[in-house]
Amino acid sequence: MDEVVKHIEAFDLDLWYYERRTFQKKLMLKLESHNIKYGFYENLNFFAWNEKIRDTKFVIFSSDDICPEIWFEDLESTCKKYNLQAIIITNNFFTKSIDTAHIKIVFVEELFGEYYNPHIRTTHTGYKNLYTCLMQRTGFSRLNLFLDLRKNNLLDRGNVSLLGYQIDEDKTADAVLQEILDQHNIELDFNLDLPFRNFVDEDSTYKIEQQSKYDIVCETYNDHAVPYRIAYTEKTFRSLQIPNISLILNKKGSNKILNDLGFKTHKINCLLDGMIGYNCQNDFIVSILENDYVEEDQVEEFAKHNSNKLKKLNEKLHNESFADEIVKNI
Repeated sequence: MDEVVKHIEAFDLDLWYYERRTFQKKLMLKLESHNIKYGFYENLNFFAWNEKIRDTKFVIFSSDDICPEIWFEDLESTCKKYNLQAIIITNNFFTKSIDTAHIKIVFVEELFGEYYNPHIRTTHTGYKNLYTCLMQRTGFSRLNLFLDLRKNNLLDRGNVSLLGYQIDEDKTADAVLQEILDQHNIELDFNLDLPFRNFVDEDSTYKIEQQSKYDIVCETYNDHAVPYRIAYTEKTFRSLQIPNISLILNKKGSNKILNDLGFKTHKINCLLDGMIGYNCQNDFIVSILENDYVEEDQVEEFAKHNSNKLKKLNEKLHNESFADEIVKNI
């Protein structure tokens, strides 16, 4: 197996992908039975639109990835041209409404149930090292965190990976790294070969993360773009099921939203939640790791709670009546 994409092929990631496809297939059948057209965000081409799809409702599946602003503009234009009402089924959380006469956002919390993993041990049995920080897709913020960890002599105290992988680009890991360095005028004073991994990989990512006291979750869309849209991927919900301290790096306010939805996170995330930008977050992470001053408050209790909540969401997601309920509301 190509080691660059090893994390994305791990068993637990295959599990949530299977969960997603199972639900989507069920919902697609329901939509077809009601003659409702549908498509997937990543496959839509507004400039080669099927002109037979007009004067109707159109459901769009969009999970995890945050659609750029220009995509919504193109969607709005297409809807106006073909008299469509687009309904976007998503697990992205919108902190403000962007609904229009042609676009409706439907946040489905139950989609987080895809990330329930019954194989994760929620019983606390101790740690082998200080922290885990797994970074697959590589952008400037993650490279910056990696460099901060190295600068402060913290790499050897945790499980760290920086794979130099980009899901939507056909580039080598070294090419991805060089592009980031060129864009941000960074000159490294050491030789960094990607993919970087300082541990023996496992068949399941959670087996790596549960070895550590701290699990640093670098969410994919932790940036200044579209601050009112927050994405939570499998990285967050896998971590929340593990009895250690999740340190979640995401947009401002994202931790409060998790708490409001009923998930339990370590109180240290309240401080991370108020920080704007990854530079402040990275400095705080380094401080935590250098001083190791965060107490393991209720890690097992929180892991069991979050696992049970995701299990209930998963059960509802696969309940036959749930797909009917979504179609009814459409």
